[in-house]
Amino acid sequence: MIKYFFLIFFSLIFLQHSSKSFALTNTWCSNGKYSAAITPFPKHSSKKCPAYAKIIMNLDDVKEYYFEGLGKEYLCRKIKSGDLFKQHHREDYQALIELIKGKDLGCQQNKTFVEKKAEDEAKIKALAEKLAKEEIAKQLKQKEEARKIALAKKKAEEKAKQKAIAEKKALAKKQAEELAKQKAMAKKKAKEEARKKELAKQKAMAEKKAKEAARKKELAKQKAEEELLKQKVLNEKIAKIREEAQFIIETLKEYVTTDTNKLDILEVSELLENYNSEMQKGWSDTTVEKYEELYEYVQKDNGFVTYSSEKKSKQLAAYNEEIRQLREYLNTSQTRLKEFITKNLGSKNAKEALKLAKETKQILKDFDVTKALSLKNNIATWKAMNGVKEDKEYAFKILNKKVAVKNQSVIKEFTQNKLASNTTKKPKNNNKLRLKPGYVYKKRNSDGSCSKGKKEICLTKKQFKELCNKAVDLTIYGRKMGALMASPNSYQRFLETGGEVSLPKTTYSDDICRVKYYVSGVYRGTSRKDLISAKVTEFVASKKGNILIHNVSIY
Repeated sequence: MIKYFFLIFFSLIFLQHSSKSFALTNTWCSNGKYSAAITPFPKHSSKKCPAYAKIIMNLDDVKEYYFEGLGKEYLCRKIKSGDLFKQHHREDYQALIELIKGKDLGCQQNKTFVEKKAEDEAKIKALAEKLAKEEIAKQLKQKEEARKIALAKKKAEEKAKQKAIAEKKALAKKQAEELAKQKAMAKKKAKEEARKKELAKQKAMAEKKAKEAARKKELAKQKAEEELLKQKVLNEKIAKIREEAQFIIETLKEYVTTDTNKLDILEVSELLENYNSEMQKGWSDTTVEKYEELYEYVQKDNGFVTYSSEKKSKQLAAYNEEIRQLREYLNTSQTRLKEFITKNLGSKNAKEALKLAKETKQILKDFDVTKALSLKNNIATWKAMNGVKEDKEYAFKILNKKVAVKNQSVIKEFTQNKLASNTTKKPKNNNKLRLKPGYVYKKRNSDGSCSKGKKEICLTKKQFKELCNKAVDLTIYGRKMGALMASPNSYQRFLETGGEVSLPKTTYSDDICRVKYYVSGVYRGTSRKDLISAKVTEFVASKKGNILIHNVSIY
């Protein structure tokens, strides 16, 4: 350390007396020779003067500024403080040192060279001692600072270590807590999954039971519908057989007394007894079965077939004759009504005659036996009340008998409908019909009544007409009902299920929907094509939305 300070000391002496001369430049940067704020300093050849000292001074002006002008006091102050020599490495101070060489600025009293030298040496020694002390203090300070830094670093490292240990413990604790939490969540999830699995199992069992119950319900429903359909077919068949059976039994009793009879009277008697025994209990499927056994037996006898056919032909001829007479009566009555209207135009009686004449015109256009007989009775009453004589007397025994039987059936159905309407809510009259597969859409009776069962919908006239015009095919049941009145049974079965059926053609007029179609095929070795014509009473809709004829009436 001492060696270091001696080196500084001798360096300063050497600088004072042996430094190389500094080359003074003639260009100095300043703020002007009348400004003490900025003292002039040499301008570097490759650089411009800074913005705060842009005034250029030459060397003579600089000497005048420092030796006699405003810079003299500044220069003396720098010399007295020793700053000029202490900071001799500065370029501006080197220039000032070179500038004052051999000059006495009068900053202090003149001294001898020896005194000056001694004074300078004392200054330099003091300066060296001061520098040494400052250096020692600086090094001590640096050492203390280094110690403090090391201590602070050690404390920081210790603190960091403690922090790391604490963080590690905290992390381990957090990980343990997280693991415990995950285990708890896993346990809870497993419990929830087990609960859901049990619920799903219970739900599946409940759904299975519900499906089974629904299946059984649907089977019961289908069975009920099948039974209902079976009963309906049976009722239709009974309605047909009831009239036919009466004719066959009466004809059989007549035939067995004739000479042409070839039937075994014992066999016939037994079959007839079986049928009569069941008839006493009322009509049923067993009654129908016993009747068909009797019917098929007697149909094997050609003599009976011929005898019954001739009798039926006579009855049919008599029936057709009464139809002709009924038409004749209506035609002649229409003429009489027109004559009456002409004679009594504008009167109250003429108004009633006009109404009857219009009804007569309509009936003759679209003939219906029941309506025609009813109109005949109304016209006869009107004639009697208005003094119009009958042109001819008509009996109409066959027609009246048939209509009476039919009316009894209508009255029975109407009564049943009335009873049903008291316990069921009447549907709203909505002409906009939305067809659903599985439902039967029925025509109403002439009096507006309609027996409606489950999945059966009664149609308005507008709806019935719409379905009639849109019908494109027949159902199996519809075809069966179209062949209901055919005989013998083998021919009926041919029309029901044999051969090929043409697409039906429908026509609508006065709330009557008529259908015509052909059944073509081979029956008993003979190729034939039979026309079926009937009145449509029921429709159904297919899954594709097509309208199908489901029931017909041949009356």
